[in-house]
Amino acid sequence: MRILFLAGCLSLGSWTLPGCGGGSSHEVNLQTVDVACARCVFHMDESRLEGIPGCPWAAEIEGRHHLVYGPVPQDHFNHAPEGICNMRRQAKVEGNLRDDKFIASTFELLPPTDIPAQRVFTEDDKH
Repeated sequence: MRILFLAGCLSLGSWTLPGCGGGSSHEVNLQTVDVACARCVFHMDESRLEGIPGCPWAAEIEGRHHLVYGPVPQDHFNHAPEGICNMRRQAKVEGNLRDDKFIASTFELLPPTDIPAQRVFTEDDKH
């Protein structure tokens, strides 16, 4: 009797078979976390941002910064006084941490508090 091995990856919830893109993965249940621009506020290493233009969303979860993939606000002006390039914001999120990325299933940006009087970045700044 022969057993066929499928040339794909099997994922069971937050567990993935070894050798299938590897890395750790675990669920993030509804949490309120800090979010901001990966470049402007969190100053993430450019090697982690290679090929990603502009100002990508990042979340601080479990003391580390993770790029956010998924339903981030599309109408958010990053360089506005309350934008993610000028201040940390908070968001209620759910999703999975996978390979040092946060894959959001829900992302609710909360209203800003303590908007800085002086902006670091304006609409004229390009990154």
